[in-house]
Amino acid sequence: MSERKKLKLEKEREKLRSLLRDPESLDKELEAYTKTRARMIRVTVFLFILYIFSLNQFGREFAALVAIPMVVILVGVAIVHADRCQLLMLQVLQEEGSSQEKGEREKLTVEKPCVADGEERVLDSAFEVVIPSFGVDDKRCTIAQWHVADGVRVKKGDTLVTIETDKVTTELEAERDGTLRHKVREGEATLVEGVIGWIE
Repeated sequence: MSERKKLKLEKEREKLRSLLRDPESLDKELEAYTKTRARMIRVTVFLFILYIFSLNQFGREFAALVAIPMVVILVGVAIVHADRCQLLMLQVLQEEGSSQEKGEREKLTVEKPCVADGEERVLDSAFEVVIPSFGVDDKRCTIAQWHVADGVRVKKGDTLVTIETDKVTTELEAERDGTLRHKVREGEATLVEGVIGWIE
């Protein structure tokens, strides 16, 4: 592939990435392509009618003059339609990505399994236990084992929990003294860099 083609392809990819990040621009682009396709189809129908009329009234030579722009516009319609389909696929990907992200957030925040019904905790002064980024591509991990039960006092440096991903297994230590509270149960999956508990 030539450098010019590579540069053109990269520009097209960058445009699609920017549209994927901006739902409003994607909607406007899709609407513009839809309107353009509708106009081109109307012109094509008009030229086809003119072609049939010219063929009957003036012969093949004049009809051929009408057929040429009609073919050109039909090719344009096909190109615009392909671009519109591409934008529709981007829109679907964007909506699915937003739904999955929202679902992950709701799954992690909708309940606190270790908190009794009706009990409210004041977390303003609590220290959150957060799963660190392991420097790998894993976005999810599993709570393999809690080494300290919920509600038990811990000291700084105590091993709290063992975390597993597809690539690594590691342990988290307490970074301060206090009472450990679990947010995610043992054996459950959660997001990397998510909160799995806190120390009061």
